[in-house]
Amino acid sequence: MALEALSFDGKASRPAPSLQSVADFCVDNGISRSLFYRLVQEGRGPRLTKVGRRTLIGSEAAAEWRARLERDTEQAAEHRRRQTRREAVGFPRKAA
Repeated sequence: MALEALSFDGKASRPAPSLQSVADFCVDNGISRSLFYRLVQEGRGPRLTKVGRRTLIGSEAAAEWRARLERDTEQAAEHRRRQTRREAVGFPRKAA
């Protein structure tokens, strides 16, 4: 017997799928398909699962991807804070 989740209105709902399509992943994460494929091409996208001709993203891969984005964002913010402190005490900014 399968377990059913109940929504707030008391109706049975299906549990969240463990694999989702690229379109559903993009909607859930608020990104466009073109950004998704650019991130994958750059090696910055989630791990993909191929089933036949379909490209799917597992729920664990999606969670890991979001966690990686959060870490990268925190590291970039910390780098900017350090750079601002260095400039405040008179250290010159490194040339790019």
